[in-house]
Amino acid sequence: MADAKKVERKIENVVKTAGKKFEAAAQTAEKKAETVAQTVEKKAETVVKKAEIVAQTAEKKAEIVAQKAETVIKTASQKATAPKAAAPKAAAPKADPVANVVIEYMGKSIAAKDVLAGVKKAFAKAHKDTVVKTIDLYIKPEEGVAYYVVNGVGTDEYKIML
Repeated sequence: MADAKKVERKIENVVKTAGKKFEAAAQTAEKKAETVAQTVEKKAETVVKKAEIVAQTAEKKAEIVAQKAETVIKTASQKATAPKAAAPKAAAPKADPVANVVIEYMGKSIAAKDVLAGVKKAFAKAHKDTVVKTIDLYIKPEEGVAYYVVNGVGTDEYKIML
């Protein structure tokens, strides 16, 4: 019987030791899980920050492209409407030059007149009774979209796909 009690105590000691080891392993696993979660969270934050930087860079480039397009349009418009020098009476009157504004970006060519015609068509379809006095056109080739403002009013819905 004394041997049985010894064995029983040894079993109790083994069970206690195993319980302590299990508890220590669980705590270690929990700490590692927290560390992994924190690492993943930090990496996610880094990815979000990089995405924001990329978006800001793309937006700045789009603004530059839009400004260049606007400059080209203004230059073409000024050339088309510039006062002509008085021609000698013997010479035949000159016709206004034909101006085509084409925006090229990442291998695509978009004619400004086609974009403007698409805007007019899309707006007229959605707003049949509205008289159009002004249209401001913002072409964003990197998004494949042209946004527009009609009579000083614009929304995110005022856009056409290029």
